[in-house]
Amino acid sequence: MMKWCILILAGAAPLFGQCSYSVSASPISLSSTGGASNIVVTTNAATCPWTFTTDNPTWIILSSPNADPTGATGGSATVSVTIQASTLPIARTGSIFIRGTNFSSTVPVSEGAAVCSMTLDPTSSTIPVAGGSSGFSVQTPCTWSVVSNASWLTITSPFTPSGAKSLTTVTGSGMVTYTATPNTCVTAQTGLIVVSSQPNQAFTVTENGSPNNLTISPATLSAPQSASTGHFNVTTGVSCTWSAFSDVSWIHITSTANGAGNGGLGYSIDLNPGAQRSGAIHVGSQAFAVTQAGVTTPAMTLSAVENAASYVSGSVAPGEIVALFGSNMGPTAGVGAQLSANKQSLTNTLGGVQVLFDGNPVTLTYASATQIDAIVPVGVAGKGSTQVQVTYQGLNSNTMTMPVVDTAPGIFAADSSGGGGGAILNQDYSLNARLNPAARGSVIAIYMTGAGATTPAAVDGAITSTTAPFPSVVATVTVSIGGVTVPSDQVVYRGAAPGSVEGLTQIDAYVPQSVTPGSAVPVIVTVGGVASQANLTVSVN
Repeated sequence: MMKWCILILAGAAPLFGQCSYSVSASPISLSSTGGASNIVVTTNAATCPWTFTTDNPTWIILSSPNADPTGATGGSATVSVTIQASTLPIARTGSIFIRGTNFSSTVPVSEGAAVCSMTLDPTSSTIPVAGGSSGFSVQTPCTWSVVSNASWLTITSPFTPSGAKSLTTVTGSGMVTYTATPNTCVTAQTGLIVVSSQPNQAFTVTENGSPNNLTISPATLSAPQSASTGHFNVTTGVSCTWSAFSDVSWIHITSTANGAGNGGLGYSIDLNPGAQRSGAIHVGSQAFAVTQAGVTTPAMTLSAVENAASYVSGSVAPGEIVALFGSNMGPTAGVGAQLSANKQSLTNTLGGVQVLFDGNPVTLTYASATQIDAIVPVGVAGKGSTQVQVTYQGLNSNTMTMPVVDTAPGIFAADSSGGGGGAILNQDYSLNARLNPAARGSVIAIYMTGAGATTPAAVDGAITSTTAPFPSVVATVTVSIGGVTVPSDQVVYRGAAPGSVEGLTQIDAYVPQSVTPGSAVPVIVTVGGVASQANLTVSVN
């Protein structure tokens, strides 16, 4: 009996192996309107089984009169293929698979992109400088999606079901809504919301600018008859570009005449050989108006008292190094700092110039006709205000009243502009720069002024010893690098800069490992709750 079983099995196996198949079908390629086609499957026996399937059953529809509910069939038959019409703006592909015993065949299917009519209503919009929200309708039978090409222009609908910012596609007519943030620039800005379909359409959004979005400080200058130099500050939105030009030949721009965001502009003024004259440096819609005295006995004018590092004005702090700007305040050729006879402090007179705080002369580090650098005496602590005046060769300037605050921190810039790369040393004591960045995890030394009271108390004009102990800043000091706050235990030094005049403060801090590297990473030092200027940077790798 066992021998018959073996013979039956041995004789049964070749029956399936004898099936042969052929498929008569070319690759199916249709336009977006879809259509129908057939695939003819021929076998050599009605008992030869085979199946038909597709990898895209939603738009490739298959049927056969010989098919059973599972999609299997046998013998020769025709598979009917129906391709659904497409509303997609891109072509799509799929496959039909015919499989039999030891047999497989694939029929490729492709359908073209839909070419649809589309209307946007309206096609553009102009919004005010303060920004706002609006929308437009999309009228089409097709599938579409939207994307904004501007960071200030945010699409607010439709969102994906999860609320993610990436937008889903829409089939048929619909609405697009958007929000524009305020424009901080003088000039208008334009963005596009692109509706992706075939063909694409773009909705244009124009956001007005405003002349009020750019200011200069100071806005006027009364210049002496002699040649002079100086600078003024430009304040505008972070990414807003500006350019400057002089409208007369005797006023020269000495710094870069183009910039973006806040910055400073240096200038020089030629000696005036004749009568009083006027001119201006134009920055966008603003004008720095200069009136230069003629050949007469010039008056001495004190026009501004600013932090010597940040060039921020408005108040002074005990021990702060300040820059006084004006005209005819000293010799045309500047005079640098000088040591007193005992070599342990700086003098309070330079080139015949003195600066008086409440009638008392203070330490000077530089004096010229248009700029004097002085150190606010520690004795102003606790006062509500102090009177500032310049004397030169027996003549007195006007008096300016300056509010007194506890701290007024400003970080020195490497180029003395008040912005850009800071006066910062790397751990190896080399100057930090774009091509000489600080490593994350290393210590940097930040040089600043306006940190206020120290312990022990600073001595006006004294040179800080190079041996410990050093005067330490009394107020709380925090450091932020690239938006990352340095832990307090990693701000390892907060005090007077050894070997320099008291008033110059050194802050040593570790660069956090989590800081994103860059050639212009923002660095801010906050002292007593008051932050330094926001446009100082450090290079980090």
